[in-house]
Amino acid sequence: MKIKFKRVLLYGYFLTLLISYDSIQSKIYTNLANEILNFEITKQKKYSDVLGIKTNTDLEEINTASKTTKRPFLYVFGFDRIEKNLWEKELCKLSGIGIDYVHSYSNFRSLNIEDLEELITTGMKCNLKFIFAIQPREKKFKEEIFINKLNLLSDYKDYIIVQIADEPRHKNRIKQTISNCIRLKPYKLRTIVHEGVIPTLNECFDYNGLHSHRRNNSTNRAFKLLSKKAISADKKGYRVLYLMRMFNSNSKVFTAKMSYVDAKNEFCIARNLGIFKGIGFYTFNKKKNGVGIYNSKEIWATLEKLLTNYNNEANFCIS
Repeated sequence: MKIKFKRVLLYGYFLTLLISYDSIQSKIYTNLANEILNFEITKQKKYSDVLGIKTNTDLEEINTASKTTKRPFLYVFGFDRIEKNLWEKELCKLSGIGIDYVHSYSNFRSLNIEDLEELITTGMKCNLKFIFAIQPREKKFKEEIFINKLNLLSDYKDYIIVQIADEPRHKNRIKQTISNCIRLKPYKLRTIVHEGVIPTLNECFDYNGLHSHRRNNSTNRAFKLLSKKAISADKKGYRVLYLMRMFNSNSKVFTAKMSYVDAKNEFCIARNLGIFKGIGFYTFNKKKNGVGIYNSKEIWATLEKLLTNYNNEANFCIS
């Protein structure tokens, strides 16, 4: 009896251990799954300084969008609040002088889904692509209309870049900006984060947009720092865009009156660096009451002359 009793105790002991082990294993697997997800998010949120030591082949695998040629694509920032009956006329006019993309700051939010699709297809008809500032927030991904619009953009993903944030160091926290970028991954949309002089280097963004801080007609004091940061980002495999301020304003801060000579000099300096994958023209500043390209014949004439000469003269940017 004693031997049988010992066997029962021993069996019970091992059974208890087995049940405990299974329970622990189940918790481990559950926690492991959560940890893997958190690890992926954390990995994306870390600055990608390690990219600097990778080979070009590795960088091409990380940055899935194909490298652009040395000739940067051109885009106009500020195609907003244009009446629907003028879309085709204005878009085709921009395409006619060599613009590849138009950036819209408010149309994604303000247009209903039918008009948004019509705007995209009108742009395609004019051989243009769009950069839409979607400014996503975590709660937006729970809204049906927001999701439906993202699905629409995904249907036209070859013609779309989405801007995630504007100067995330100030208006949006960087970590939150990257989290929102990760949430967009299922839609397979190319992404851009537009900033001031210093780019946020992260694998999630297809493009880092920098912009000029020209406030008057003098030399752009920020350009030296901007170009230094852009060169560093380019060496690490990031695609950097440059956005010129090109509007006239009566603001006390932005007093520049962009002449043709000023525009050509700044454009060609950026062009000759050979690191910017795209160069844009910031033609409207809503906060500083800047006159946009649509409202200013002077700005349009300057832009038209600049790009017409650039496209027709092989040595346009050779001094």
